[in-house]
Order: sequence, then C-alpha cells, then structure tokens
Amino acid sequence: MARGLVVELLANDIFSGKVSKFLSQAPYDGCAFPLVRKITFFVLMDNMFDNDEAHESAWVNRMNELFELGEDNSADLLDIEDRTTDPSEIEANISSFVRRVKDMAPEIDEIDVRLLSDTRPERTNRHFEDLISRLFQLVGRVTYGDYDGYSAAVDLQMNPVGKLVYIEHISELIHSSFAQLVQQNSSTLQSLIIRNSNDIDLGAFIKTVDDTLITYPHLLTLKLTGLWDYPESPTSALKDAVPFPCLRFLCLRVGYPFYDDTLFKGNATTLEYLEMGLDSRTTSMLSKYNVFTRTSHPKLWHVRFDVFGELVPDPFITYAELMLFMLNVAPKAPVREIGDMVSSTKLVPALPLLGDYACIQVLTLTYACIDHWQAIALIKSLSLLSDLHAPPPSLGSNPPGIIDKHLPAFMVSNYPSIGKRFRCWHHTCDARMIDPLGVITSLLLLALVCPNFDYYVMANGKRNQLMEQMEATIASDMFKEFKVNESI
Repeated sequence: MARGLVVELLANDIFSGKVSKFLSQAPYDGCAFPLVRKITFFVLMDNMFDNDEAHESAWVNRMNELFELGEDNSADLLDIEDRTTDPSEIEANISSFVRRVKDMAPEIDEIDVRLLSDTRPERTNRHFEDLISRLFQLVGRVTYGDYDGYSAAVDLQMNPVGKLVYIEHISELIHSSFAQLVQQNSSTLQSLIIRNSNDIDLGAFIKTVDDTLITYPHLLTLKLTGLWDYPESPTSALKDAVPFPCLRFLCLRVGYPFYDDTLFKGNATTLEYLEMGLDSRTTSMLSKYNVFTRTSHPKLWHVRFDVFGELVPDPFITYAELMLFMLNVAPKAPVREIGDMVSSTKLVPALPLLGDYACIQVLTLTYACIDHWQAIALIKSLSLLSDLHAPPPSLGSNPPGIIDKHLPAFMVSNYPSIGKRFRCWHHTCDARMIDPLGVITSLLLLALVCPNFDYYVMANGKRNQLMEQMEATIASDMFKEFKVNESI
C-alpha cells in the first residue's frame, strides 16, 4: 500500500454524512491504511456533474480500488440519505468524517486539501472552514489551495491550530485569515511555502493587527513564488523585527517585500540556500545594510539570482558587477552554485575574472550564450568547476593566424589540462538553435584539455544529428592525429 492517498469528494456528501456513513458500513468499516502518512482531498464545493448516479458510481469504484475490493463487495452510496441543512447535523457529520479519516489512517501526518468551486455559497463556506480546521488538527503538515484553476474564494476563519510544522498555500488569492493561521503556528512552524500568488504581503505574517511582532524561532524554509509582479508598496521597515532567526532556505520568486533587511536579520550564520529576484531597489537595500560581506554567511552554498524586467541600469550597477556583488557572500567558503536566468553580454566576459571565486563547482547560465573561447577562459579561472548548465557552445572566431585544421594543436599547446575537475556540460536551450558542427567541434576541443570531461547532456531533438556529427568530426583531418574522449 502506498504512503499517500488521493480522494475526490463532493463537499455536500461530507456535510450530509453520506461519506462517513458509507465508510462506516460493511465491507469498509474494518478497513484501514496503517502505512498512509498523507491524504490529498480534492473537494468539489458544488455538484458539477450532470449525472449524480454516474458520479457516485465512479466514486464507489474509486473506494473499492483503495480498499482493494471487488464490485460484489461494495455498498451503494445512493442508498444513503441525501443532504441536510441543519447546522448541528452538518457539524456532527463533519466530526464523524474526520474521525473516520483518523481511524482509516492512524499514522497520518500530512493533509493536502484542494478546493474546486465556481460559486461562493456562504453557508457552504462556513462548513468548509470547519472541515478544514478539524482536518488540519489531525496532522503537522498541511497544504491548502485551488484546484483546476478555480479560485478557492474561502476566507478561513478557523479554530486555532497550534502544532503545524509545514504550511503550503497554492492560490492566487491570499486572505487575511491565512496569515492568522500562520501566526497561530509561529512557535512550531518549520516550513512556509506560498505558491502562485501575486498578492503577498509578508508583513502580515510577522506583525499582528495591533503591531505585535511575531517571531518564527524554528522556521527553516521560506519559499514565495508568484507571477513575478513587482510589489507596488513593499512593507515598510520593521525596525526591531527578527522574524526568522534560524532560516536555512530562502527562495523569493517575487519582488523583495521589504525596504530593509528584515528577511536577513539574525540568520547570517544559518542561511545555506538563497534564491531571489534582484532589481535596483533590492540591490541598493542589500548594499545599504551590508547584508553580504566577505565574512558573513559561512554556510551559504547555493546562490541564484533572477533579474526583474529590464537589467539593472548601468549607472547604478552593471550586470557583471551585480554578479560580483552576489559572489561577495563568502568567496572563501564553499559557495557551489551561482545561477542567472537572463542573457547578458556583460556577464559572460566578466566571469573569467573571478579569481577569488574559484570555489564555485556548479554554474548555471540558463540563457547566456557562451562561445568556445569564453568557455575556455571560464573553466581556466574556476578551477573547481565540474558542471556547467548553459546553452551549447559556439565555436566563435579563431585566434589570429590559426585555421580550423590547427585548432587541436593550438589547444593542447596553450591550454594543457586547464579543467581537471570539469566533467559535464548541461544543455539549456531550444534544440533548434544548435549548430551541430560548431557545437561538436567545440566540445571535442574541450575534451582535449579537460581530461575528465566525459558527459554532455544534449537536447533530445538534436541527439541523433549531434551523434552523427561527432562521428564525422572525430574522423576528420582536424582530429585524426589526436585521441579524444568518444564517450562525451
């Protein structure tokens, strides 16, 4: 039996008691899933099916699959009394359903609830809040969000839930009560993840309505992703706030939500993984508050930055300088991965100058095109570099006086064993952009001077063509006198 279950339910079948009554009768009443740790509920707030009988028949079949029962052993959901509108009965039915969930999965620790609704019936919403609150009290890890593109449109006024260690929210809409749920669990919460939202006010999570500051002493992971909308009015500085003193993983795929260094206070010695979007305002803040220095963040091993909209204006800071600024995090510490998401004519030429940052082992340049000679300079300067994620290399212009036929001899003579650690080039662009001859020639030339270079992750769309080109190039006059690694 798997450790996770996925169940689709009509909310009204829960509220009416149909589901709990169905699961409490033979042959389901004695069944349980002792290994299940997570249940995902897809809850349909309205009956979106034209045929109740067809839907309920499909649901019964799904239950039989979960319980590994045949059709002959199944009960009939249609025989159970239908909906009720009595609030006390609905509350009792919700309690019964939650108890049955706990009985069926006694080791459950995680619940994921996705809501599908195209209307906003107020009565149903109140009952749904009660259902969610009771389910969340069973576990320590919860996910709540929309399903199939519909807005949840539920403002959860839930009963206190004070033991959650993991909260994930997946929706474009974030209601104020969600911040209250997060605050209720501030003393135990270890991971907070908010996805797909362009309406994030992080200040609401660290300050109550009466301006009391909230601290999350055990929060290790904070991840905010959205539609990359720049926040129109970032939360003002919270002078005395140190909300995340133990943060290890910080991922901001949204605009930085503060004007000061609130997110970086108190966690310089714990932060290990950083992804964030940068613009002139954010980089100015980082510089103003000296967030990154050559002695700070000794445990930081992964840095990735993304640039919002246009590149940072040249008068403020060039893109290459921005790269250097981020690398100032801890140049002598094991910073292993630096990433960028945009093409830049300034970034690539500057990389070989990073002598102080030779500790980098993995470099991601998703859209920054590199020619053969820039790749050589890069590998030479980053002596520990083992993996490069970038578009495939182009051959570029030969050095003065060197014709193609003499390139292998020129490489061996001028760049003997420059990249002893370099082993893999991961292809990161559209296969249609590849020039097979230029790519293969460059890779074979790299193989002559990088003794451990034996792996090129190529685009599937051009794989056969590249392999044919490699065989032809290896057999050509250019390489006939040189032994190259044919396993690339």
